[in-house]
Amino acid sequence: MLQRTLSSLLAIVCLALPVLAQAPEAPAPPMPSLDPAAYDYVIGAHDLLEITVFELEQLNRTRRLDSDGSITLPLLGQVMLGGLTPKQAEETIADLLRERKLVLEPQVSVFITEYRSRAVTIQGAVNTPGSYTMLGQKTLLDMIGEAGGLN
Repeated sequence: MLQRTLSSLLAIVCLALPVLAQAPEAPAPPMPSLDPAAYDYVIGAHDLLEITVFELEQLNRTRRLDSDGSITLPLLGQVMLGGLTPKQAEETIADLLRERKLVLEPQVSVFITEYRSRAVTIQGAVNTPGSYTMLGQKTLLDMIGEAGGLN
């Protein structure tokens, strides 16, 4: 009797497998955006920038943004870069160089060497309390992880 029951159960499973394999799956949750522009860091006050203009070493500078988000560059004077992504800052500087007819086709790069504008302080029941730089999109759990987790 037990053998007949097991044989019947096995037959039912074998018949059901093709039907189960064709069953529609639940839709997958949407993937987070892979567009790098969605996660670009926005330049802020007190960030340290390295600005390079290709083949014009006299314009290359490493400068810290003022508290208002501006920076002073040779031949351009005060330039507002706070609130821009590095790519937007490159375009802004290139446009100014072009508008003032200083360079025909400027190739500008902006590199952030120190991130100061998005610092958070984590204190309390964490393994390593202190000040941490928040690069990109972070959650509270991400920042607790940066501080060595809970103790």
